[in-house]
Amino acid sequence: HQQESYMPIAYERVRLYGHSPDTVWSHGVLRLLKDTNEETFTGDFQLIDANGQLVAEITGMSLKRARSQSLNVIVTSDRRSPNWLYQFNATSSK
Repeated sequence: HQQESYMPIAYERVRLYGHSPDTVWSHGVLRLLKDTNEETFTGDFQLIDANGQLVAEITGMSLKRARSQSLNVIVTSDRRSPNWLYQFNATSSK
């Protein structure tokens, strides 16, 4: 099974709570939709600092599947800033 990548394409609301730490954890809950497909998903996300304090909330973020070829073009096309992409580590709560 190939691991899929998704890119954010829209959001309903973003709330920021004052501080911007170097490291944050994220917690996301996907919404169940009647007409869902495997190309797009919508969920609500929280960013939490190392002390457990809420840093930001993103409500209604829509994510769309990104084909690996498209991501490779984006990453290799911008050589001016090689560190523009964040390191992403995801874990499942199951």
